[in-house]
Amino acid sequence: MQVPSKGGGTFLSVESCFLLVSETGFRVHFGAMMTRAASIRSFLFSVSTLRVGALFVGVLAIGWICTFKIMDRDFWWHIKAGEIFLQTGRMIVTDPFAYAREGMAYLATHEWLAQIMLYLVYASGGFTGIILFRAVIATVSVGLLLLLAKKPRIVYTVLAVWAIVITKGSFLERPQLFTFVLFAAFILLAFRFLDAGSERIRRSICAGFIALEILWVNMHGGAALLGCAIVTFLLLQTTTDIFLLRQRESLRTALLLIGTLVLMAIALVLPPNGFGTIHYIIQLMSDQTIAFIAEWQPRNWGLYLSELWLFFVLGVLALCMGRRHWVFNTLLLLATAYLSRQAFRHEILFIFASIATCFYQLERSERMERVWEWIAARRTSVRIIAAIVLLLLARHAYTRSFGFERQDNLFGFGQFDLARGAYDFIEREKITGNMFNTYGIGGYLIYRGYPDRKVFIDGRNVDYGFDYMARAYAAGVNPERWKELTDTYNITYAIVDYDAIKQADRLPYSFHLDTNPEWVPVYVDDWTAVYLKRTPDNQPLIDRLHYTYVDPTNLQFHDDFPEATGIAREQLVTELRRVQTDNPQGIKATMALAKMALTDGQLDEAKTLVERARKMQPYNPEPLAILAVIYTRQEQWQQAADTYSEVLRLAGDNYPNINYTYIASIFQKAGRPWTAWYYRLGSAKEAPVVPAQMSGSSIPAADSKGLSVNPAADALELADLGVAQAGSGQLIEAEQSFRTSLMINPGNPATWNNLCALLISLKRYPEAADACKRAVEIDEKFGDAHYNLALAYYWSGSKKDAEAEALLAKKHGRKEESDALLVLIRKMKP
Repeated sequence: MQVPSKGGGTFLSVESCFLLVSETGFRVHFGAMMTRAASIRSFLFSVSTLRVGALFVGVLAIGWICTFKIMDRDFWWHIKAGEIFLQTGRMIVTDPFAYAREGMAYLATHEWLAQIMLYLVYASGGFTGIILFRAVIATVSVGLLLLLAKKPRIVYTVLAVWAIVITKGSFLERPQLFTFVLFAAFILLAFRFLDAGSERIRRSICAGFIALEILWVNMHGGAALLGCAIVTFLLLQTTTDIFLLRQRESLRTALLLIGTLVLMAIALVLPPNGFGTIHYIIQLMSDQTIAFIAEWQPRNWGLYLSELWLFFVLGVLALCMGRRHWVFNTLLLLATAYLSRQAFRHEILFIFASIATCFYQLERSERMERVWEWIAARRTSVRIIAAIVLLLLARHAYTRSFGFERQDNLFGFGQFDLARGAYDFIEREKITGNMFNTYGIGGYLIYRGYPDRKVFIDGRNVDYGFDYMARAYAAGVNPERWKELTDTYNITYAIVDYDAIKQADRLPYSFHLDTNPEWVPVYVDDWTAVYLKRTPDNQPLIDRLHYTYVDPTNLQFHDDFPEATGIAREQLVTELRRVQTDNPQGIKATMALAKMALTDGQLDEAKTLVERARKMQPYNPEPLAILAVIYTRQEQWQQAADTYSEVLRLAGDNYPNINYTYIASIFQKAGRPWTAWYYRLGSAKEAPVVPAQMSGSSIPAADSKGLSVNPAADALELADLGVAQAGSGQLIEAEQSFRTSLMINPGNPATWNNLCALLISLKRYPEAADACKRAVEIDEKFGDAHYNLALAYYWSGSKKDAEAEALLAKKHGRKEESDALLVLIRKMKP
């Protein structure tokens, strides 16, 4: 219906008006909805939102990386020391933990405040509290470094998380945790000092340096020297500004830093132990016991560079692009890089210094600002590439973390106290007397036994000294040294963490105790064993609980289990079941029973036992290896192939003696020819044609009456024995002799060289190269070692490195052999 208008036209109809209003309302409503959706989408994908989201995800990632069971061996004596400090209200003066050091000075007082804090966290929160505390320390450490960046860029967050991925093994529950966060705080304050615009701000920062130094020296003793080093680098930067840039106003700043250094030096002697910190530093630097501690040794160059190359590149590149305060930054990078090559435990310091330099310099570089603009103009493509890179990094981080935690089933929350079962046993059976214990478990035994049970040795290497530790290590490889040690200290029982110190085919201590009629194993689990000496007091317990057939050597290597017959077999099964009962978290006895069932053809029984072992340790490849054999016996080729794939995935590079030819045949039968071909490649090795050079030790032949009393002489005689064994074709025995010799004296270049030569003959070229590198690090003019290192590189296909080492060998006396080797090397394809 239309309504006529006064002007002769027509008005809109009622229906048209209604439709028009409805359509207009729809358009307005729809437009509002689209605008709101665009706003939400803009918010969700805005740079600021992504940055905040990245920070949140980064914190979660660090928490996940640091979530693994308490595993540090020294943690236990640290918290016991903290408990004693709190209970007594004073410093420990004489040794309360080791009976062999009774009445002697207690030296490890430099970490007293950290020990108290760790004890309080553990006492209030248990293992969960410690694990969360570890994650907080890691987050705060890299968080302080991130504050150096003007903008919270996503790439910086990723780099910070990656630093934690690389250094995961450093974030253990020990006083070093406090060094990490204090070192990061010092770096942050140092850069703030360099950028400070007023003298008042610089004075405040210097007051912060002094306060942090006082805290640091009580937390981790001599590590606080790093704080002094950072302030010294600031002073050198300021001095450079005065003389090169003619900044006379910096003279007041230099005087301020000098005064700060003086007060920081005074802080080194302010702790309750007075000059004890300085005394401990001197002893640590001059003591030879660090040769026994793996974390105090540098990693081989190949592994070192494969882990840290990115941080070298980033640090140098950022410094070249930013060029701000280059003296301070260069000294910081060089000093921490040097420390990282002195000991594995110091690598984290260089990583922190590198990413701090990166964050600071790149954010203040005009060149880098143009790079950020270029990236912003290509936001979509950059985000796609970044997503791919993040996925690859996440996968690699998971693989690294999995490998770290798999070996001892460290996943999740909890504590891996491998000596728990052994200590429960000696308490339950009321075993008394002087105890021998291996180095690694001393801390836990202190935690459980103080003050009633004192230990033989623990993680305080400086307190015990080189001679004491060398005698203990020598007793592990020489029965005569063991007898001498036990007679000297009237030892009546021993706890050995055999699994932690196992070697290729021998268990130090256990390999001779298992055949020593004076010593009897009465407790065995997957990690430790308890031995009793035949004394009148111990004899009733020995009669009741001695193991006749089970011992750590058999349990570790399963040498004799399948061959046992008759009554011996019945007794063996009974003993293995007892091990199962005493050690519900372990799987070695279960695995041994599964192998025996497999030998008897009882495949269902074997499978049941294997499944039990898998429930206890789901990420251990060994139960799966037995399961794969069961499937092979049953000719279930698909299941066997799948299981072997899982074995190799879990084992990584750590599984010994993989028979790739056999595995390839399984995949061939399973109808997977391409996978079979791939594994056949793993078995293809070229035989060496150039002989390696062994070197004599220049030590007189062994006395027929036995090894000397000096442990260092024991090491040399073992090295000579290894040379003789290698000459007679006993290669496995020779390797064992060399390695045990190096356990006692890791500073002998001739032994490292001989081990290298042996490994070359066994075609284990990467290991050979590592051994030769240790030799030339000790003696850079060692011609034989350079020649053998050239051989290892040659057979590994590294032409450039092989040629360089051959030239060094020629320079240091191996002229003819090196000339012949150089001819072969130069024929290699690059």
